[in-house]
Amino acid sequence: MLILTDLQQIHQALLPISALKSVADLRVGICKIQEKWAQISQQSVYICTAPYLQPLYERAHTGGLYINAALCPNALLWEAIYTLKNEEALCTQEEWLAWRTDAVFANNADFEQALQQKKTRILELDTQKVSLRLIKQVWHIFQHNRAELITDFERLTKNRESAPIEDRHTIVYKPQNIFLEEGAQVKAAVLNAENGPIYLGKNSQVEEGCIVRGAAALCEGATLNTGTKLRGDSTLGPFCKVGGEISNVVFQAYSNKGHEGFLGNAVVGEWCNLGALTTGSNLKNNYSDVKVWSVVEKMPLDTGLKFCGPIIGDHAKTAIGLMLNTGTVIDVAANLIETNFRCKYFKAFLWHRGEHLTPIRWSDFEETLRVVMQRRSFKPSEAYMAALHYLHHEKLA
Repeated sequence: MLILTDLQQIHQALLPISALKSVADLRVGICKIQEKWAQISQQSVYICTAPYLQPLYERAHTGGLYINAALCPNALLWEAIYTLKNEEALCTQEEWLAWRTDAVFANNADFEQALQQKKTRILELDTQKVSLRLIKQVWHIFQHNRAELITDFERLTKNRESAPIEDRHTIVYKPQNIFLEEGAQVKAAVLNAENGPIYLGKNSQVEEGCIVRGAAALCEGATLNTGTKLRGDSTLGPFCKVGGEISNVVFQAYSNKGHEGFLGNAVVGEWCNLGALTTGSNLKNNYSDVKVWSVVEKMPLDTGLKFCGPIIGDHAKTAIGLMLNTGTVIDVAANLIETNFRCKYFKAFLWHRGEHLTPIRWSDFEETLRVVMQRRSFKPSEAYMAALHYLHHEKLA
């Protein structure tokens, strides 16, 4: 079995996107990291994560192959990991990658303590022969999305036949790079897969007047609203509804940006709602590298990127007409009504009305959350609510 394990430093670096999930549960490309490993290994996958999140996941009750949860798989990498013998670990000069052991750990804190203390035989991976792609910072999610889209597309569609595009008013370029799952619908749209594949998941919809450039993916139940411009290298996670203009954005799941407004080089978590005309800058006027606020280190970090838009945590909401600065970070359940454009970080579980900040009471948040989820016929687990309640207490303490 595989046990995808969150290294504490990486999990914290990926906040706020990782606040309510393991790094293995992040979607990059078409699939979550844990789904990629399950597909390529054909083995059961378990998750070892932070203590407050571990109840969300089934815990392994025996040892096995512990793998860095930030690591995206490929065939050569899987071969190198699979051949590890008991008490052998695979590393590079900078990164821990995998460890085969019979030991069992309650959470990632226990795992990291044992990794430092236990005697293991260290094997170094030849990175000249085996490529690595790790998701170690929030901007890596959109930065690596194109490459992962292409890899996932090839794996998911190999030796399979696409459902047909039956609408005669839809224009298609390079149809061999387009794949529709059962129930996917396209009407009066333009699909251009010359620059990368386009994947339309089960029961997804591309409504009238949409323009879609590859690489792009709509996961199960996702919708591109009428007239949307999807400019490439973007993913709509399951049941997201998106409109306006989108370029290199990853929506995790169940989030809405249903109206006009631009987002580019951005990450949107789960259960977010962005009001009409919400727009995010992704390029500074002086063309310098964008800095992004670190939730843990409480300081801006240089991304080394010229293009970086908003990073939006789960359950965040924005009002209509909101303008977001380059590299803005919106923490979990922040509710933005009026903002100062110069502000680059919006704290969790607060109403933001300009300079006026008001804590969101747990009872009010919970009531709204249940209404939002019922609209999607979704019922949160007790473990999920407990993790949210823990975060609410920690953030407002």
